[in-house]
Amino acid sequence: VDVYVDTKPPLIKISAFRKGKEAIYTTSREPIIISALDKESGLKGIFYKVDGEEMFRRYKLPIYLSSGEHIITVKAVDNAGNEREIKKKIIVDDVPPITQAFIK
Repeated sequence: VDVYVDTKPPLIKISAFRKGKEAIYTTSREPIIISALDKESGLKGIFYKVDGEEMFRRYKLPIYLSSGEHIITVKAVDNAGNEREIKKKIIVDDVPPITQAFIK
């Protein structure tokens, strides 16, 4: 009988319209997609919460956020019980840029 011990937590990726160094920038019409990968024992689940909510929710579908600044916390758990948790600032901006033209 071979026994394999998985001690590595899953990898997590948060995808959205545009990533910056300190935040993810998007609009309320663009989805935020979370993915996770665990090559060792397999992925048990992905969970998330927004803006300090008390309880994690199971991630199933892309997330849409309202205009403003948000903090999303994502947790991935593998089948061996290893967990990884990350937090990311997401800035949702629905205000179009203002341009001016001056004609003489």
